[in-house]
Amino acid sequence: MDVSVKGIEPEIVARLAEQAEREGVSAQEWMRQALRRTAGLLTPRELADRVGARTPVSEDRYEAAMETDMARRSARASAAAGAVKPDVRRRGR
Repeated sequence: MDVSVKGIEPEIVARLAEQAEREGVSAQEWMRQALRRTAGLLTPRELADRVGARTPVSEDRYEAAMETDMARRSARASAAAGAVKPDVRRRGR
């Protein structure tokens, strides 16, 4: 399908061309990618419908998720602390 957009201000066209050039693609390919990303987003109504359909998380499930998160953070912090090389001081001081 071919899509043609008319009436875009020259400054906007120039800005889009600059962005495409920085990313190393043609302006047409950059616009295809931008339209693909935009088409994948939920509309405000779709988002509101999804939020309205959610059910609250139980207290037990919330606590379990928080404990899992804390354990993961602690493991990452321990691993990072172990990766730090000990302070090597010069001899003869």
